Amino acid sequence: DPVIVILWLLSRGKRVAYIDIDAHHGDGVQRAFYETNRVMTISLHESGNFLFPGSGFEGEMGEGEG
Repeated sequence: DPVIVILWLLSRGKRVAYIDIDAHHGDGVQRAFYETNRVMTISLHESGNFLFPGSGFEGEMGEGEG
């Protein structure tokens, strides 16, 4: 699971760029790190208007420090 590996890297003081290339939005990784500036998630996927999970739009840019 990418979240486990990213948490391991963060625990060692790293910053992480995660790139997800798939038909579906990488919502689980995005949600896990939505409020931190230590992980950048980039998801290249089909439109959330037509495919599950219905997320991953250009306005989703994190909250707080994220």
